[in-house]
Amino acid sequence: MQFKSNYQGGLRTSITHQDSKNVLLTDACKDNKGQRETFSPSDLVAPALDSCISTIMGIEADKMDSP
Repeated sequence: MQFKSNYQGGLRTSITHQDSKNVLLTDACKDNKGQRETFSPSDLVAPALDSCISTIMGIEADKMDSP
């Protein structure tokens, strides 16, 4: 997986997934002098882990359903 990260200034970053061209924006929390207009980088840690675990569980569940 390849991505491109671009600091936008004002404590904001855009991250582009190279294959799909989907863009994820981050903004620092207000207590870190950001605007809090979207996810902060630390907001994404737990959801990313949850998504990873759910995906692995789905892969394993699919294996159990296969003949």
